Amino acid sequence: MTEKTAIALKTESHQDSTIVITATIDANLVAKHQNDSMLHLGHDLTIKGFRRGKAPLNVLKEHLDPQKVTNHTLEHIFPEIIKEVFKQHQLKIIGNPTLTAVTTPDQAPWTVTLSFPLLPEFEIKGYQDKLKKAFKDLEAKTKKDANSKTKSDDKTQTPKDPQSEKLTALLDTLLKEIELTVPESLITQEVNQSLVRLYDHTQALGITVDQYLKSLGKTAEQIKQDYHQAATENLKIEFILDRIATDLDIAVNDDEITDMINASGDQQAKDQLNHPEQRAYVKGIIKKRKTIDALLNL
Repeated sequence: MTEKTAIALKTESHQDSTIVITATIDANLVAKHQNDSMLHLGHDLTIKGFRRGKAPLNVLKEHLDPQKVTNHTLEHIFPEIIKEVFKQHQLKIIGNPTLTAVTTPDQAPWTVTLSFPLLPEFEIKGYQDKLKKAFKDLEAKTKKDANSKTKSDDKTQTPKDPQSEKLTALLDTLLKEIELTVPESLITQEVNQSLVRLYDHTQALGITVDQYLKSLGKTAEQIKQDYHQAATENLKIEFILDRIATDLDIAVNDDEITDMINASGDQQAKDQLNHPEQRAYVKGIIKKRKTIDALLNL
């Protein structure tokens, strides 16, 4: 098998904004990375009769943990699989792949199955008309509620923030009217981050997670479901707003990014935000804000 076909790819499924690909790695390529892994892991190994790090491969194989060699080999093979996926497929991958299956037999090619989250494909046609209708319905409801309150003797009700209600109507309408499927792996990642924050929060309060959940009247499964729903909706909104930003030709220039960074506070924060990755993050925040403002003014 030539080097060009050292990694053969097969698409197992392609649905729900996720593609599952199985890579078959040629035995020669596996052997190459196994040898490199053994040499690396045996570099500081002391074996009787050999200088440190100078034992031959056949001796190293007898002294090294086979699972450690396999894991190290896979770590070197994964990047080559990812490279081959990008080479063979025109995919809009938006996150890290998830390992779903792996077989590593002694005398055969290895197979690795990976799940890749993709940028969701969806339509946004007619969103402006739907938002305008939602805003009109909200305005009519607000006037009706105001009239009812005027006639009522109850003056204790807290007045509602019109802009906040309009934003809620905007987000609810986009979620209701625009259908898309978010990759489950991205949702899981968001849920896990929320669970970590929950744990940190309870630690700061000096209580256990169970005690905190009991105070909320919820079980661990219920809180996971809540986080799952919130993550799904938040990710959907992010994708929808990004698509609408493109539709509306929303742009963000370097001066806007710099101005926001300069308003962030101390010099250390400014220095951190001025790194390329952080500037891209700030750009995304500004772009999202400008998109929402444009929609609220329809």
